[in-house]
Amino acid sequence: MANKQTVIRRSPIKSSHVDWKDKLRENCLKRVEKNRSQILWKFRLGGEGLSISEEGVKLAFSNILTDEIDRLKQKANDESFHDRSDPDAMLWEYEPSEITPELGNDDYEQLMISMQNILYKDLQTENQKRDALLLEDYESACEQEDNIYSTMLEELKKSKEDEVICPICKSRKLQQNQSLIFCSCGNIQLNVQHEKVNLQSFKKKLEGVLQQHYDSSCKGLPVFFMDARFSIMALYMQCSLCEAFELVF
Repeated sequence: MANKQTVIRRSPIKSSHVDWKDKLRENCLKRVEKNRSQILWKFRLGGEGLSISEEGVKLAFSNILTDEIDRLKQKANDESFHDRSDPDAMLWEYEPSEITPELGNDDYEQLMISMQNILYKDLQTENQKRDALLLEDYESACEQEDNIYSTMLEELKKSKEDEVICPICKSRKLQQNQSLIFCSCGNIQLNVQHEKVNLQSFKKKLEGVLQQHYDSSCKGLPVFFMDARFSIMALYMQCSLCEAFELVF
């Protein structure tokens, strides 16, 4: 009696569909994560900055998906890959014609969403870091301005009656030559001939204007400048935050 040959039947191709889809998904997500910087850089070179269009994202992801599907097909045709010692060999035990990965609409959309989540999650983290740095810089600048403001007011109070730090350059001391109060920085020249004002009275006026603004709880740093209004050159204080505008002298 002839020996019956044992026929080894392969599992239906459907039983491996989950495997190759999972493998395809894994490869695509790894590509997005690995090449994220290149993807973003491509958009930025195109002038889109951080505002990435939905069409551009879909195109980039579709290219990745197509490339990974081609890789799967190439491996399916590669006889050297059919090695039983390879844990992935079972994925490729079928004929190339049997493993032609095609995703349904639901699988395609889910994969696209997963890839977008990776990209946008990183973008959100990047934006949060950027916003945190901007906030930190802003708070640091405000603190520095507040320190300058407080220091200037404190120095006015502690200095001698006839010593006044220039409110514009904030480094040099004002000087008086008869009827002219000026600073060597060249930003202040006040003719006080008809006012009969000296550095002591000028200091009190400047200190009063600063104290009034400080007491208003405004965190803005006022600026001082010379301006000719009503044909008279005078010193003014202005704050862009609270819109305070004061004539100093």
